Amino acid sequence: MCGRYGHQLCTTQRWLDFQGDKNNGLAPLQIDFHLVANDSQPGEGIQPLDGQAWGCHEALSPQDQPCSCQDCAQACPPVLAPTSPPPPFRLGNADGALVVCGLLFGLLAITFIAVLLCRRRWPKATAPKAQPAPASSCSRRLSDGSHRLLANAFRWWGTWVAGHPVAVLVVAVVVAGGLAAGLATLRLTTDPVELWSAPGSRARQEKAFHDQHFGPFFRTNQIIVTAPGRAGVGYESVLLGAKNFSGVLTTPPAWP
Repeated sequence: MCGRYGHQLCTTQRWLDFQGDKNNGLAPLQIDFHLVANDSQPGEGIQPLDGQAWGCHEALSPQDQPCSCQDCAQACPPVLAPTSPPPPFRLGNADGALVVCGLLFGLLAITFIAVLLCRRRWPKATAPKAQPAPASSCSRRLSDGSHRLLANAFRWWGTWVAGHPVAVLVVAVVVAGGLAAGLATLRLTTDPVELWSAPGSRARQEKAFHDQHFGPFFRTNQIIVTAPGRAGVGYESVLLGAKNFSGVLTTPPAWP
């Protein structure tokens, strides 16, 4: 903001001088700023500007609107502070949930061990019961028949494929080649103009008009220059601090 002085040595006069310098690439003409003390009087015919500076949260007139919260932090409504979380559940100095889980686990373990010991001490004599034969219903016969039919069909299919490998491979290649025949007419679009704008869109029409009357419209490209084999160098600037430069700006090694 202050040109060669940087932010560390920037003052009001240096900032204004840089803003009014026609060589900074921003000012349309040379503007010289002269600061005067608050208690001094300006020259004859000069009236100091004493305009009101409006805040971003203020409207210039009743018909205008102030800036929104997205652009002005002062226009944002106050945000309520979040409520503090409830205190943790503790039993003495221990975690309450951990103590409750431990007691519940111990109670279940004692109950399980007691039941197991009682069953081993007083075994229950039970006579084996004969299992009735499953009834052969219509749905069961239909399920078994469909299962046998599918098993026989796939067994025949697998046996035939294994016995005719050449014919199977030829048919598979022909079918796959026919399905992939459309790749011969495949056209990949890499032009950004074709990708991001339709032929009849407003943007394409304006580009065609610009190319016809003013010249082709060139896109801005980024070029990254590297110097393999050259080490970078550091520079300690008084105004800008420590700076690191790549090997592109270093002196090349001398030829033997």
